[in-house]
Amino acid sequence: MINFPITCIDGFFKYPDVIVEMLEDLDYYKSDTGNFPGVRTKPLHISNLHFTKPFIEKVLSTYYNLNIDYIRWESLDIRGNKTPSFVEDKDDIRNRSWIHCDEQGDSNAFAGVIYLNKNVKYHDSGISFFQPITPIPQKDIDDAAALKLKYYKKEDIDINEYCTHKNTYEKKFIKSASFANFYNRLIIFPIDMWHRIDNFGVGTGEDRLTLNFWFRNIYEISKFPIERVNNGIL
Repeated sequence: MINFPITCIDGFFKYPDVIVEMLEDLDYYKSDTGNFPGVRTKPLHISNLHFTKPFIEKVLSTYYNLNIDYIRWESLDIRGNKTPSFVEDKDDIRNRSWIHCDEQGDSNAFAGVIYLNKNVKYHDSGISFFQPITPIPQKDIDDAAALKLKYYKKEDIDINEYCTHKNTYEKKFIKSASFANFYNRLIIFPIDMWHRIDNFGVGTGEDRLTLNFWFRNIYEISKFPIERVNNGIL
């Protein structure tokens, strides 16, 4: 069951240039395991406490009235993310992520991304959401994840085999929604929803800059957003 609807808000930050400056001043690190492309900061909710509290309140206010609703969660992660293009051709299959869900089976959680390239030219470097045509076998998910990790860690792999496997895997899904990359746009979505970065390149020679976050195991006294929508007679 989906408890949080996909949400898109343009002009999310009042002063996005300040947020970009903050992110540009931070250190970024590669993944040791290859579970994400590019580089990320350390968790901002630990290193940047002055930013964390107002940011949490702003994000949660998309779904709740915080003057009334009492919200708790078990874990939170907020990070800056920089991702370069993998190849020059922006339409190359290697320049988009694998279709994946951040976590399977956690309906009480949501993830989000805020796009922060001011002069983006490739607006198709946003995000798309998918539904499996039929249930995806766990082995197929595991095989795709293993191949992805090898590629992101730049291990020696057969590129033709990689692209063929990725193309075959994508055919198991049907696209349900897409959102373009526009400066200071927020997208929130259920953490267990299948999705894909459509293009790592932004067309300016810069890395794709985003602020990513994950709220996990949310508990509340009031109803979840979708529960409130479904509470009426229609």
